[in-house]
Amino acid sequence: MEFTVKTPYGYYSNCHLSVGEYANNGHISISIWSSEEGPIADITVNVFGIDVTPQNFSCVDTNNCPWATKLIEELNIGIPVGAGLGSGFCVYPVYKFDLKAIEKYMGG
Repeated sequence: MEFTVKTPYGYYSNCHLSVGEYANNGHISISIWSSEEGPIADITVNVFGIDVTPQNFSCVDTNNCPWATKLIEELNIGIPVGAGLGSGFCVYPVYKFDLKAIEKYMGG
C-alpha cells in the first residue's frame, strides 16, 4: 500500500517504507521512498544509548523530520513510549513500532 508525504520541501506521492536494522544494536531503521522521486527521508535515527528490547523500538528523527511523528500516527505504525534520548541539541522520542502494520506499507 502506498501513501503520500508532505514535508517542508515538497509533496511526495506513491511512497512506501524501506525497513532495515542498525548494525550496532539491531534496532529497526525506517526510510521513506517514493516510486517517482527515490529516497525521501530516514525517519528513524540511531542514537547512542538505546538499549531497550525488543528491536522494534527506535528513535524518531524529529530533528531532520519534524513531521515524522504525525506521519507515524497517521499510518498507525508506531506509538511513543514516553521516553526520549538526547544527542547534540535534540531529544529524540523513542517509539515502539508495529512490524505487522509496517509490512503493508513496504515496497516490493
